[in-house]
Order: sequence, then C-alpha cells, then structure tokens
Amino acid sequence: MPNPVLLIRANGNEDDAAVLKAFGFESVIDPYLEITLADSIAAVASAERMISQLEDSATSNEPTWLAITSANALKYLIELVGENRFTDAIKSPHIKFAAVGESSAAKLRELGAEFVLVPDDFNASSLARAITAGPPGKVVWPRSAIAMTTFPTMLEQSGWLIVDGPVYETHTVANEPSSAKDARDGKFSAVVFRSPSAAKAFAKYVSPAAANLESTAIICLGETTAKAAAILGFVVGTSEPTISSAIKEVF
Repeated sequence: MPNPVLLIRANGNEDDAAVLKAFGFESVIDPYLEITLADSIAAVASAERMISQLEDSATSNEPTWLAITSANALKYLIELVGENRFTDAIKSPHIKFAAVGESSAAKLRELGAEFVLVPDDFNASSLARAITAGPPGKVVWPRSAIAMTTFPTMLEQSGWLIVDGPVYETHTVANEPSSAKDARDGKFSAVVFRSPSAAKAFAKYVSPAAANLESTAIICLGETTAKAAAILGFVVGTSEPTISSAIKEVF
C-alpha cells in the first residue's frame, strides 16, 4: 500500500479523504491552517453591507450576482447575518448565483438557489470569465481577509460593481503540526495544497528544500495555488482543479 496523503486545509478535509480512499490511498488529516471570524466590527459591517445589497435587489432591475469563491465565506456570511435573513434575501428573482466549486453550489441550492453557475475549471478566474459573459451588473462577494485580487479586478475591468468585504481570516497554526516531522522525512505520498495560504503554512514547518521531500508529490488544486507554491520553492507535481484528476495525473 502506498504511503498516505497529507491533507492540511483548516476544515473540509473529509471530502478529499473519501476521494483518496476510492483511489486506494489512506489520508492523514492535520490542519496547518485555522480559520476564524474576521475582526468583529469590520466583519459585521461588511456582512450588513452585502446582505443589504441582496435585499435591495428585490426592487431593482439591475443584475445582481452572489459569488462564492470559498465555502468558508458562505458559512461566515450566514453566521453573521443569520440563516433566516440570508434565505429571505436570496429569494429575490433578480439574484443570480455563482460558485467556484460544487460543494459551495450544493449549499446554495440547499438554501434556496435554483441554479448556480459553476465554471468548468474550479477557480476564481474562470468564475469571473463566466460571470462577465453577461451584461455588467453588481456582484456581492463575501471573502477572506487575504483573498486574491484577480477575481474582483477581472470583474471591475469589465464594468462590474463589486460589493465585498472580509468575513473570515485564515492563519497558520501557532504550533508545529504533529505531521511536520514525517513530512520532512518523506513519509507521505503527497501533500495537497488547496490555496496559496496552505502552501505558505506548510512551508513554515516543512522547508521546500528538505531533501526527503523529493519523494513527496506536491498536489496543488488550481494554477493560482501552484504558482504560489512554486514561488515558495516547492516542486509542483500537478495543478489539476480537482483532487480526483490530480491523483490520476500524479499516480
């Protein structure tokens, strides 16, 4: 049996573990990141501004999109405004929905969205291109405090108005994860990075130059993450958009 695959995201690793198991890989789940609600005053103000825009869309003919580029953004927006207020707001017939991945799209459907636009490539750039295929309007975008600027820049350059704000923060864990020594010793078949912040967190405890890391495949889900990992010094094995396609390519 191959060595296990290390999963380091702050949460949601169980879905990746299930996919890996179907391919015959065991997983070690050991978060190198932690996620918290953004600074309370700023987060509340951001959430209020965004939910108000969704509520106002009921009396406006202007196209309004709710764009979700992170499952955590949707989770914390709902936590800040309340699920009832959120579900009432998105009942407006003038709201369209877009999400980077199927998990976020499924949650939006569960909350009442009839159709959610999901790009073929699960990344923010593809989502921006899909949205801007239509006439310019407004995009409500709950996000991380350290979200990449590619998504809003592409929209603004196409004449769209962005209503956004940080609703959560991502940090590297303060103490070295228990898996770090095994990672330095090359005891994992692969490590999965789902974001640039994950690559940065891993690099804090496992040097990209570690000799034994040469036997470990660095799997980055998406080109943006792959570029960030390469800048840090990791040799990227693949930048496929999904965990299943990445495993097929690497192994």
